Amino acid sequence: MDINILNLIVSLVISLITAIIAVCIAWGKFTQGLKDLKERFNKVEVKVDRLGERMANIEGRMGVGYTSPSSPVHLTEKGEKVLIESKAKEILDKKENREKVLDRIKAESRPNTAYDVQEKTKQAIRELADDQMFIPVKDYAFRQGVDLSIILDIVAIYFRDIALKKLGFKIEDLNNK
Repeated sequence: MDINILNLIVSLVISLITAIIAVCIAWGKFTQGLKDLKERFNKVEVKVDRLGERMANIEGRMGVGYTSPSSPVHLTEKGEKVLIESKAKEILDKKENREKVLDRIKAESRPNTAYDVQEKTKQAIRELADDQMFIPVKDYAFRQGVDLSIILDIVAIYFRDIALKKLGFKIEDLNNK
């Protein structure tokens, strides 16, 4: 065989081996990069999950999602659940407790508008928060890690509708205005 052909074959073999080694190194770096990227995504996923949990916790403490953003404000399914689980509905459905809150709403003067009823109801519920009847509600707030004022606002929206009826306002008329 001619020496030039032999040199050419050796050069080609060396080039091929070099190319194969370069491809293997590049492939190794590529797969390592994919592994690193996968680990980073996993870490980000864990952080996003934690952030989601923290946001849900903050929303719960801030009262987000318990009432509708529409007017007049009403309880959402989440708000209704808190109302029942906290025993507030059961407490306010008792005649003596209902009368106590209604008396507090009418204490200074009879509300003139539905808005007055809503605000006086919030005020009355807050004033009665230290009453014995609200002990189960406070216990619930403590167990759930929810600010008591949020639960009291939920209670006030529930009782506002009762007060509106008792004070001669028609809820149907309010929804159509």
